[in-house]
Amino acid sequence: MKGNPSFQSPIRLVISIAVSIFIAEACIMVLLSFFPHLPKITVVFIDSILLLFLLVPSLTFFVFRPLILHITERKRVEEALRESEKQLRYLSNQILTAQEAERRRISRQLHEELGQALPRVKAGREKIEGGSGSD
Repeated sequence: MKGNPSFQSPIRLVISIAVSIFIAEACIMVLLSFFPHLPKITVVFIDSILLLFLLVPSLTFFVFRPLILHITERKRVEEALRESEKQLRYLSNQILTAQEAERRRISRQLHEELGQALPRVKAGREKIEGGSGSD
């Protein structure tokens, strides 16, 4: 679809279909002019049937093919979006896991440092209290 810009423009699409219909009808009229003795109703049916047979390939190429290409491209983009969302969820979970691990590490480190600092503070306080009690 990206390779053919005529499929991307609705105006070009309408013009292409109109030109196809005009050329097909002109060819049919030329062909039917070789049979002037045919009744009008027969000419109408032949014209309709031939127009249908001539326009189906044109409509397929100018309308249905771009539509199918558009749908295919959209499905591809949707699948890429789903894959991207899946990857985003995975990365978000990885970030949350890393944050939790870091919090636990910091918590353990704080706990160990406080556990080591408290006895020193207590000893320092007792030393201060013991020194001020002897005054």
